[in-house]
Amino acid sequence: MPVTPTDPRQYADLSGIKIVASDMDNTLVGADGELPGEIWDIIRELKAEGIQFVPASGRQVATLQDMFAPVADGMTFISANGGLLARDSEILYSARLKPEDLGDIMTIVRDLASGGTNVGAVLIGEKQSYVERTDTAFVSEVQRYFHQLQILEDALEADDHIVKVGIYSFDGLDPVLPRLESYQQTHSLTFSADDWVDVQGKNVNKGVALEELQRILGVGADETVVFGDYLNDSELMAAGTHSFAVANAHPDVIAAARYVAPSCAERGVVQVLQHILDRK
Repeated sequence: MPVTPTDPRQYADLSGIKIVASDMDNTLVGADGELPGEIWDIIRELKAEGIQFVPASGRQVATLQDMFAPVADGMTFISANGGLLARDSEILYSARLKPEDLGDIMTIVRDLASGGTNVGAVLIGEKQSYVERTDTAFVSEVQRYFHQLQILEDALEADDHIVKVGIYSFDGLDPVLPRLESYQQTHSLTFSADDWVDVQGKNVNKGVALEELQRILGVGADETVVFGDYLNDSELMAAGTHSFAVANAHPDVIAAARYVAPSCAERGVVQVLQHILDRK
């Protein structure tokens, strides 16, 4: 059933906004994988008004910096689903996984693969990302989100601090999740699609990273606008008083949001941001 976007006349006063944080896929980025063409000028206008635009994604920092290259200087990025908060070359916050946990998770993935499941893992670090699989199908899928990628015989040998393990299964997650059951109590498991699951430290998510940025900048939730579409955006949405679910969002995200923006296909994020700027 189609969801009707909120009439902008029902928005609260957004003139005091200091941070705009937006999810990427199916929120800002459309099905074609492209950012809306208007976003560059909008980000520049927001910056001129003292408003930080903060992309929030499961991607690595380098990928986000590539995507936003025309305006990336000085931008803050929430990457790795909240595992990293970075501005330019500076890491503002990092939620590192323990080496012993990494070893256990990789053992599970390797066991699944040796048992016939078409699965692989990518380790997302502060510097870049790492995989062991070399086949084109897997590497191509991973490189959609992780541009700086190194193939290692043993990914655990990476000289880096790892903040997230992304597990991708061509066979879906049904064979994978039972093996990760024990981690549901001790870690954060985040689902960004039907075939991707991320394993991170407990209580690591986009919302915690946004709250850390708010603390650094002295900005409150009432001065924050957030956009999202899926369950891995739930904590992000809770960190901003002015939360917008795009009309194509998961029903639970729509139910939790304060407002509904037009769909991603209708460039809903752009429409709301233009509304904010028009009233400055």
